[in-house]
Amino acid sequence: MYEKEIKKFNNLIEKVDVVSFDIFDTLLIRPYLSPEDLFEHIEKRYKLNSFKKERILAEKRARYIYTEDEDITIDDIYENICPEYSNLKNIEMEFEKQVLAPNPFIKYFYDKANSSGKTIIAISDMYLPSNFLKTILHKNGFTNIKAVYVSGEYKKSKGSKHLYEAVIKESGIKSQKILHIGDNLQSDYFSAIDCGINAIFLEKYIDKFYKTQSGKKYSLLSKKINFLDFSIITSFSAIQLLKNSNNYWYNLGYNLGGPFAIGYTQYIIEQCKLNNINNLLFVSRDGYILQKIYKILAGENALENHYIYAPRILNIKCFLDYRNNFTYLKNIFDINKDICPDFNTIPETFEQAKKLFNNNIATLQQRAENEYNEYKQYLAQLDIKNTRMATIDMTTAAFSSQAFLTNIFKDKIVLGLFSGTFCENTEFKYKTFANKNFIQDDIAKINILELLFTAPELPLKSIKNSKPVYKTPTKEDLFRLNIYPYIEQGILDFVKTYKDVFEKCAINIKSDVCFELLNIVTTLHSETDKQYLKTICHSKDINNKKFQAIYSDLEFPVVIKRKIKNFLIKIKQQSGLILRDKYRLVKFYLYETRSV
Repeated sequence: MYEKEIKKFNNLIEKVDVVSFDIFDTLLIRPYLSPEDLFEHIEKRYKLNSFKKERILAEKRARYIYTEDEDITIDDIYENICPEYSNLKNIEMEFEKQVLAPNPFIKYFYDKANSSGKTIIAISDMYLPSNFLKTILHKNGFTNIKAVYVSGEYKKSKGSKHLYEAVIKESGIKSQKILHIGDNLQSDYFSAIDCGINAIFLEKYIDKFYKTQSGKKYSLLSKKINFLDFSIITSFSAIQLLKNSNNYWYNLGYNLGGPFAIGYTQYIIEQCKLNNINNLLFVSRDGYILQKIYKILAGENALENHYIYAPRILNIKCFLDYRNNFTYLKNIFDINKDICPDFNTIPETFEQAKKLFNNNIATLQQRAENEYNEYKQYLAQLDIKNTRMATIDMTTAAFSSQAFLTNIFKDKIVLGLFSGTFCENTEFKYKTFANKNFIQDDIAKINILELLFTAPELPLKSIKNSKPVYKTPTKEDLFRLNIYPYIEQGILDFVKTYKDVFEKCAINIKSDVCFELLNIVTTLHSETDKQYLKTICHSKDINNKKFQAIYSDLEFPVVIKRKIKNFLIKIKQQSGLILRDKYRLVKFYLYETRSV
């Protein structure tokens, strides 16, 4: 990533005795787009009112009071903060210790300086104490740093050159024998050079990211959504994408699937507490990865949970429940035409189809009973114990999985949880992660979610001998099976990284942010997105026979089509009104002429 800088570094390192590093955004990075986001994180974690604003103002007050000093300490800041927040200094420092991580892009420079036997020091414009920073550096693998110099303790800054001068004087090292590396063009480069120190400027990783094809999309969204969770997600994604991971499917899982999975799973955990749930049924295939993430995030507090086969085809086969849906009723005809010859010809109307269904109900019920008995044997081996259960699924339009499991477990199913729905339903109690019902314009986003949240297994055909029987795979199925391990690994890696960094100070990822992130692919898609997504097809029917390319929903988004259509209708209407008015004027003129 820093090819030119590495070349310059290799040319200079043999000429110096000391390699100096800036700390923040050089050796260490916070998982935020802005340093002030740390204060917002504390504010949200402890449910404080306006802490971020007051913390920023307190620092300004301290700098105004101590104008004779070039920098201040964290003690100076908390002496000038309002009393209700004066006890938060240690909490702020604990947060810094928790979230600060090694900058993966600086590793080459540090390792090279270390292996070359150079003395390594750190020089930083910072209000935190040097001993505290040295501890954090050691924790993050920078164990061979001899000394840490911070502006708050010396009351001198790098920007004014005075901190560099103090380091040179105190260490007794000649300036030309020092090489300093940092991310601030003025204080880490120009000021160092003015002191006779060799210097290398390393642009911040987030600034480099925003110049990439993917980064430009995040930059556009950052102007629209200024939330802490988006700041964290963008930081994680920037680091991942700058590592030159060339697997598109892994990146898709990491950057989009990971944040959505965390947000939705956090919502699931919250709803379980609110509704006194003690058992979670993760419905196949959407629940496969969600169950894994639930176990990671819930940890020791995880409720009883099961991955359960409950697709709509089983609801049709076991209970003949077509959900008052003509398409589902046609599926019943298609599945059972081998025992009901009348089903080879499907009626044109829904009413005629229901009549045909009722005429063959006895034959259908016999097969349905056999299917249900097979399913009961499968359930027995799951050993489901607790009784207040919630079903976990992704998008639904007919609530078929919740209907199927309710038909089996009756009132033990007390809640259905979905990422979103296309309609309201008064038959069941349910909650959705999305804060609104989906509409036709959301199809592209839903198709992406279906790609991200599935399982490395084929669509289910039935249950036999307590085991799943899968449908004959199509080439589209096999292609998905081939790429899904990469998507899954990307999702899991994001979740694990998130938990490692925020284990003690987790922040919820909101629904709005998750769905806005999908815009990166659905409305801000790049040529790379087009290249890969046009290879994916999704099934449009219950029998897994009709496929449509996922990219057809992205190439010319439905929302744009609709806007153009509405625009053309409006133009047509306006044109019609103009022509009508002109016709009336002409008619009036002719009438007046005849009258004269």
